Amino acid sequence: ACVIGLVILYGVLGKTFLLATVLLPVLVIAIILVLALKNTFLMWIMPICVNEETRVSKAIGKSFVLGGKNFGRAFLGSFLLYLLDFIAVMIGLFFSLGAGLIIILPAIPVVNTAFSVTSYYQSEKLRYYINEFTIVNPR
Repeated sequence: ACVIGLVILYGVLGKTFLLATVLLPVLVIAIILVLALKNTFLMWIMPICVNEETRVSKAIGKSFVLGGKNFGRAFLGSFLLYLLDFIAVMIGLFFSLGAGLIIILPAIPVVNTAFSVTSYYQSEKLRYYINEFTIVNPR
């Protein structure tokens, strides 16, 4: 709802071509900030459910606690993640005339999930299981 409000505000404020051109990067950054803020508190749900074998409702509560405790690192990481997602989509869209999106769009959820699991393991100081002989501690 907040992203839709930002787009509507952009439509209201961008009456001229020059103003719309100047406001477009501001809109993109504002949308990325809103999505990063949402991700800061909600990215922990899936790793909590999988690792602790708990209900989703309990995982949502713990997700907000972890998001609050790790706000700075999680928000910055989420912001950079969404910024890189946006840049990858733009590169795939323009430089390959849209053909690159066939690879980039399915890769975005995989990268975002890997980021959420890695962030969860680092915040909880859990070990990464590589194989039966290799278990790595987070730094």
